[in-house]
Amino acid sequence: MKLISLLLIACSCSLLAAEKPTFETLTTEKGDVYHAVTVMTVKPDSIFIMHRDGGRNIKVEDLSADLQKELGIELNDEAKEYRVKVNAARKRQAKADHKAYQEANEKKKAAKLAKETSDREQKLSVNARLKVIQVTDGGLLCKVGWGYESTNRNSKLVTDAFGRTKTVYSKPTKNMNYQMYQDEWILLRGDYKVIDGDIFNATIIEDGVYKYKSVTGSGKTIQAYRLAENIK
Repeated sequence: MKLISLLLIACSCSLLAAEKPTFETLTTEKGDVYHAVTVMTVKPDSIFIMHRDGGRNIKVEDLSADLQKELGIELNDEAKEYRVKVNAARKRQAKADHKAYQEANEKKKAAKLAKETSDREQKLSVNARLKVIQVTDGGLLCKVGWGYESTNRNSKLVTDAFGRTKTVYSKPTKNMNYQMYQDEWILLRGDYKVIDGDIFNATIIEDGVYKYKSVTGSGKTIQAYRLAENIK
């Protein structure tokens, strides 16, 4: 390791002390020809050149014996050891870069999914006024009032779950101030500090169905919901 470090320092110092080697043409052992060449860096196992058409890294074994001698490098054991370590470091870096890319990509996907879910829930969520009928293990068995649009559509008088008579309209909307309250049973999933008879407003979203047995023993299936935001 020390020998490699000394070799690198010696090569760097020699190039700093003198002008960088230049060649009108440089022909590799593979037959590649480069014009107007300047040797920018010399490493134990390769050189980097700038030429008329760009830049190129050339392995020491692709240089002629005379050029190797002129530049003071050869493919010896130290150069081979240097190459092995450099290649291993490149592989480690490539693996780390790939892992970082995958993690960043997963974070982007998760953020995108979270936003899409939030947007979808925002779109599907509805305002409701709830009256707790019974606190169950599955959540709150409630009667619900939906906000309906106040327009001159088909209408009728109904008595809601809270004993009030209201005029209701045919088309529902999500953001009205509870102009109508229909007598519908739902289950609000979750555990809340409420008691039977409590009334509250909430923004809720559909969450499957809930099955239970009534006091008469008959099976009932009702729509289940969960909170889209905290109870107000």
